Amino acid sequence: MAEKYRLKINPPPPTDEEIAARKNFDRVLGQYRRTAKSRSLHDTISRLNKSVPVFILMLLLALLIVYFGQVMRRRNQPAPKPAPTQTGLNPATARGAAPDQLPLSLAVA
Repeated sequence: MAEKYRLKINPPPPTDEEIAARKNFDRVLGQYRRTAKSRSLHDTISRLNKSVPVFILMLLLALLIVYFGQVMRRRNQPAPKPAPTQTGLNPATARGAAPDQLPLSLAVA
């Protein structure tokens, strides 16, 4: 089995020509870009575990601000005046006529 493999325990250091022949920065950059684009599922889930709770809290805070803004706006509005009811109102006086100018049938009532 030792004949199949050539193990060099103390290999000689490569020369400058050998190093220059294997330099290929375009290939290294391509490998980096491929690995940077293909993130693992674990990385994606861990990133979502950090951002989703923050997003939910921000959404709840915004809803609370809107809700309490509407509640405070309702409190600050004056109460609407109740509409006049028909009981107890004389139609002639409601139009602005003086009580002494009313016909007798309306004055008695």
